[in-house]
Amino acid sequence: MKIIIVLIFLIGINVNSFSKVRDSVLFQTIENEDIKPDQFDLSIDLYRSLNDSANLANSFERKADHLKSYSSAAAIVYYKKAIELRGELGQIEDVVRLSQLVANAFYDNQEYDNALIKSYQLLRYYEQKDDTLKVAQTHSLIGSIYGDMHNRSLSYKHLKTALDLSVALKSKQGMAAISNNIAGLFVEIDSFHRALYYVRQAEAINKETGNEYWLNINYMQYADIYLDQGIYDSCRYYLFKSKEFIEREGSRIDSTYLIRKLGIYYYYVDSISIAIQFFNKGVLLSHEMNNISVEANFVHWLSEVYESQGDEVIALAFLQEYNSLMDSISDQKSKQDLIAFQVLYDVNELENELSTSLIEQKNAEREVVKINTRLYGLLFICLLTLIFGGFLFVLLRKYYRSNQHLLDLNLMLNDKELSQADKYANSNLKDEKKNQILSAFLQLIVEEEIFKDQALKLDVVAERLDVSRTYLSQVINETYEQNFNAYINSCRIKLSKKYMVSSDYSQYSIQGIAELVGFKSLSAFNVAFKKNTGLTPSYFRKNAGVKQR
Repeated sequence: MKIIIVLIFLIGINVNSFSKVRDSVLFQTIENEDIKPDQFDLSIDLYRSLNDSANLANSFERKADHLKSYSSAAAIVYYKKAIELRGELGQIEDVVRLSQLVANAFYDNQEYDNALIKSYQLLRYYEQKDDTLKVAQTHSLIGSIYGDMHNRSLSYKHLKTALDLSVALKSKQGMAAISNNIAGLFVEIDSFHRALYYVRQAEAINKETGNEYWLNINYMQYADIYLDQGIYDSCRYYLFKSKEFIEREGSRIDSTYLIRKLGIYYYYVDSISIAIQFFNKGVLLSHEMNNISVEANFVHWLSEVYESQGDEVIALAFLQEYNSLMDSISDQKSKQDLIAFQVLYDVNELENELSTSLIEQKNAEREVVKINTRLYGLLFICLLTLIFGGFLFVLLRKYYRSNQHLLDLNLMLNDKELSQADKYANSNLKDEKKNQILSAFLQLIVEEEIFKDQALKLDVVAERLDVSRTYLSQVINETYEQNFNAYINSCRIKLSKKYMVSSDYSQYSIQGIAELVGFKSLSAFNVAFKKNTGLTPSYFRKNAGVKQR
């Protein structure tokens, strides 16, 4: 799109400006607070011709506000023009206010580098002014930007600073909102204990302030955390707490979030028929809402469920439906890009319509503009078609190669990972006690293969090692960067891969192997195996034997 805009500037459309309008009727129209969108350009031309910087800045700002919902990039152009004029007029507070809008617009437009530059400029200003509230809000914005950039360390740093400032300000609303953001950050990196701490902190504040909407968000967060940890009873409890609120006050989009989480919960606890009911319900609701992206998510889950049950025909049908929906989303995005391009083009067109020409000349030149607009639109559509075609070709090529690549990678890692347990036994930890616990724990894993016990719990292992539950958990997390359940599941998956490529276990079904290595159910094994390897167990077993031979 940038290349096309540059071409527009190079080609140029030399249009004479409007004549100066000074009659009172026109003034009354422009000064009206209910100004229509097509009158923004008229007011800009008028105040430019009158050299009225204050009102021209107001017109630029109102034009930008109008454009925000269509094109953030176009809105930024007008906000910057307003900032320039406000700066010349010495209106510093308005410059800062508009700069905040520009930072937010950059963030909405996913121009994260520009958003960070503008946000850090604002942060320095607020720190110089000793405006603690604005400093906290800006730290929160920077933390959110870094979070979207997947820089979690800097995201946490700024969010924690914002939280500390909110505590100092005794801002309950700020504390709750930032605690929710930090909790979400820790959920992403599987640090569930810290995530629970911040969710509980936010929950306490929301209960105190009576903010039921954000309290419902906390219930959703609890459900996600407990689902990831396999604590299904607690997950179910909070899902139904959320259900009570959404049935009473929630929106339709809130209902889709809840339905999806309930479907995933029942899938994890092997209530497959109920899970399918919820995912189908989500498909119908999102279709009624005309929300294609949400509908595609539900269809994808249905494909996953049927694939895990071995019903490949239905799974393939849903996968085809999912691809069809994704194509529709891509078409919508193309249309939106075309609209955004047209808006940006209109911005450039306005900048060239500033001379003093006759009406006949202006009308003739507008015809040229229309012809060029159609040409640029056609070029843009052709460019999008080429890009989409190339992108589709790459996706298809990657799709046919991805499974084979993952299989080769897993077979290569299989031999390496089976011998990794020995190196931890020789680890030179500075703390002698930690080394002793780690060695004893590895002995249970390697020699006794305690992970085969389907009822294995952290407390049981800690009791056998005669150490505290907390200390054992700390050693495992520091050594493997995983919690106890995740590490035990990884051991089970490693052994299951060994069994599936061994002729000694060829008579066992996949469910039989799952039970041998310690899984309670086939669906839990399928989910864990795919999470660890990127492949289904049936695909791995079918193709791994060929590779081994």
